[in-house]
Amino acid sequence: MGRRTSRARGSTATPRWPTTSIAAALPSPVRGTNARSSLRILTRGGDGRVKLGDVTAAGGPLGSVNAPGADLLGSFAVAGPIVRLTLGDVAGGTVAAAGPIARATVAGLSGARFLSGASPATPTRGATFGPGLIGRLTVRGSVANSIVGAGLDPVNGQFLDADDRVIGGAASLIQSIVVKGGVDDSTHFVAGAFRTARLPGRVDPATDPKFIRL
Repeated sequence: MGRRTSRARGSTATPRWPTTSIAAALPSPVRGTNARSSLRILTRGGDGRVKLGDVTAAGGPLGSVNAPGADLLGSFAVAGPIVRLTLGDVAGGTVAAAGPIARATVAGLSGARFLSGASPATPTRGATFGPGLIGRLTVRGSVANSIVGAGLDPVNGQFLDADDRVIGGAASLIQSIVVKGGVDDSTHFVAGAFRTARLPGRVDPATDPKFIRL
């Protein structure tokens, strides 16, 4: 493992990780963020990767997260919208924004949840859900056994069972999905409406069973 440095602008966090780190997380919660806040995670040396645990931006929105060398194993939760998000692999982890996710690029999704309109549970309150919107999600690799949702509320805490609903109706929209490495049959995209999808070839969300409109 090499040196890892993160830089945060417009927020209170500027942590640095030593070369001995094998799994690193930002001090959480990160507070004082706004729509202009940017977080950049740099990796140097070693295999060029860093593993993230749970990260929470509890103070509100994030303008930009640029962390292509960071693989998410835990929860990346933002109490508001995300303008631009770049991550490595999301492996068993969850990306959750209480507001819209305008543009996101990840290396891959495996056993992952990628949710707009969701706030995960904390030690003091349960998970909450509301309307969501994903502008464009690009996956450079593949997607397996994952859920991508806009406004998705599992109601009883269990995703993809009979009582799921989408809050916000057609306004909870996934506008564009591009998956360059393909999608397996256990993956589902859930929203009130869809526009375009390439998995990697163009598919029709109205007829493809991976897409669920509630």
